[in-house]
Amino acid sequence: MTCFLRHIDDLLKSCGIQRTKENSKEIQEEIRRIIGVKSRHCSVIWKKLKVWLVDEEKKKILENQLRKYANV
Repeated sequence: MTCFLRHIDDLLKSCGIQRTKENSKEIQEEIRRIIGVKSRHCSVIWKKLKVWLVDEEKKKILENQLRKYANV
């Protein structure tokens, strides 16, 4: 399940990622890898991701990694 991605569409777009039904799971897995969450449960990932989104340094890391992912 990719329940939280709709909340970060603006962030994804700014990183060059267009979210589709087909790539949503892959995007979620990449975010999970970046923020270091082992669980695949949407609520667990979202809880940790919210911490990253309010911390400017972590958010920059997330954005940089998502830009790299978008250019792969």
